[in-house]
Amino acid sequence: MARILIAGSDPSVLSLISLLVKREGHDCQLSTNFEEALDLTHRNPVELVLVERTAPDDAGVRFLHHITQRYPHIATILIASPDDADLSCVMEEAGVYDLILKPVRQQSVAVRVANALRRRELEESRHRHTEQLQTAVSERAESLRQTIRRLENTRGALEQREEQHRELVENANSIILRISPDGQIVYANEYALRFFGYGVDELPGLSILSLLPDREIPGRDPKAFFQSMIDSPDRFRFSESRNIRKDGSLVWINWTHRVIRDDQGRVLEILSIGNDITDRKEVEAHNRLLAFVVERMVENVSITDTDGYITYVNPAFESVTGYSSEEAIGQKHAILSSGKHSEQYYERLWDTITRGNVWRGRFINRKKDGDLYYADGSILPVRSDGKRITHYVSIARDITSKLIMESQLRKAQKLESIGHLTAGISHEINTPMRYIGDNLAYLDDAYRQLTPVLQILIRPDLYARLPDPLRETMAGVDIPKILDNMPAAIAETGEGVSAVNRIVGAMKRFSHPGSEYAVSVDLNTQIRNAATITRNEWKYVARMEFDLDPDIAPVYCYPDDFNQAMLNLILNAAHAVEDRLGRTQNDEMGRIVLSTSRRDDEVEIRVKDTGSGIPEDLQDEIFNPFFTTKEIGRGTGQGLSIVHAAIVKKHCGRVRFTTGPEGTEFILNIPVMPPAGIPDS
Repeated sequence: MARILIAGSDPSVLSLISLLVKREGHDCQLSTNFEEALDLTHRNPVELVLVERTAPDDAGVRFLHHITQRYPHIATILIASPDDADLSCVMEEAGVYDLILKPVRQQSVAVRVANALRRRELEESRHRHTEQLQTAVSERAESLRQTIRRLENTRGALEQREEQHRELVENANSIILRISPDGQIVYANEYALRFFGYGVDELPGLSILSLLPDREIPGRDPKAFFQSMIDSPDRFRFSESRNIRKDGSLVWINWTHRVIRDDQGRVLEILSIGNDITDRKEVEAHNRLLAFVVERMVENVSITDTDGYITYVNPAFESVTGYSSEEAIGQKHAILSSGKHSEQYYERLWDTITRGNVWRGRFINRKKDGDLYYADGSILPVRSDGKRITHYVSIARDITSKLIMESQLRKAQKLESIGHLTAGISHEINTPMRYIGDNLAYLDDAYRQLTPVLQILIRPDLYARLPDPLRETMAGVDIPKILDNMPAAIAETGEGVSAVNRIVGAMKRFSHPGSEYAVSVDLNTQIRNAATITRNEWKYVARMEFDLDPDIAPVYCYPDDFNQAMLNLILNAAHAVEDRLGRTQNDEMGRIVLSTSRRDDEVEIRVKDTGSGIPEDLQDEIFNPFFTTKEIGRGTGQGLSIVHAAIVKKHCGRVRFTTGPEGTEFILNIPVMPPAGIPDS
């Protein structure tokens, strides 16, 4: 819980913000008088001050300046209207952490207050570390300054204590060099000799440039280099440079230089003290390399603290999720939650990583625009030197397209197998059906020839004169009934044969291999074929009605993709009608209406049903891959995503729908001619 002061002139705004801040569990004070606010700040120290910008006197801005100058450790947030002039200048001059725009929104206040407190905490931590480092540096520098002052001001005392100091210098774990104004090394302590790999008589007398790689000083003029150091001692007092050892190996050294002068100000020598920072530089270079690799990885990488707050995301994360690094950092990783995983899923995940183990698995996450995506990834705990977990690294690869392609490939392979089987079956059926059709025609012709004979035989005046055996045989046969029913029986059998031929023909056309090019197609025929193929799905629950415009021109399209889209829409319509009839226990049949019409340069196809409609909370997700409301085994979640891909992406068309309690209607618009970019035959 943080202590927060809210100051301004509008009580309603201050009260609203106070309420929102208290909801976050913080202790809040209000003040509509800036002098009173200053007194409160002095008497009751706070971590955060929210200040309303007031007009026309800008007392709030002056109050902000006072707070940031007098209490730099207090975080500040400015409350202003979007139309306030020079907001950016005011924020920069006042040094505020963040800005809350009116009208005030709960989420905006909560996020900005949390970010400001977090930033203050980080800055205070950095300030403490900086002070500790400065203290250590200052202590070291003060010790060096005292030594140098003793060297400058007490030459006599230095001579008397030379042996004592020499022992101190020789045993120091730092490089200590004394360099003449012309750049010659006149002294090197034992540590320096060991570090650079020179003997006692080798290093003294060498130019200081012998310890630098060739490219470090253009021209390699030691006098000019040291003259610059003498002329600008503050500029060269602290430096980091690459140096070279006798064996040619390169090292990094952090140098502290001091120009030693005599009482008349003449330069005597330059004292240089160095410490090996090669390991640190290698770590920094390694970290830069890692950062370079991570920034260019195709996997999306995110780092969170132990509470799940995001501290880093790479460009791939931004590309996949739609969140920029500025939007993601500081937010909980749960902003990607899709609601598709159970509580047990997350409990197992957190149990794994908090115990220090690597979690591997598959995510279903939600992008910023609401779309779902699938990712295979892992979460790795990061430990400090003390083995305490400090961060978690998530590495994930978006596999949505891969899953869609695999699903479509399996479906295509299944359809291909069905196509081959259908082609074979249709061939086997056609031969006996031809026999049946031919024999049925023969029977119809024979019946027509026998009818007059039978009608004469059953005449009462002739029947009595027939031979007894014939009358006995005819007594067991209802000839009038046969004459009445035979035409209908032959006609119905003929219709059945025609229906079988239509179904076989539709199956053959659907199983015919598609083309990689757009071809001219009669959509009405394709739609009727789709209805025929799916008849077993809808014939028990709905009446199929057609309103197909006979005058629409052939359309350039991909028949396989269009057929698949129509199959999916008709099947969905049949299932929706069936669901509604099952819930209402209604014996009345539903309706499915297929219609086509010309709309300028497009053909419009409508698939309308009297089903249960699409719930409002699911309407934004129906075209997402793998989304389904059907029970397991009845749907793959690919149906409408395939419709969208086939019509929108493959044909550059449009897909819309309307829905309600009375049913759903899908509307497809396909260009009559293929747009540029679609290959046609």
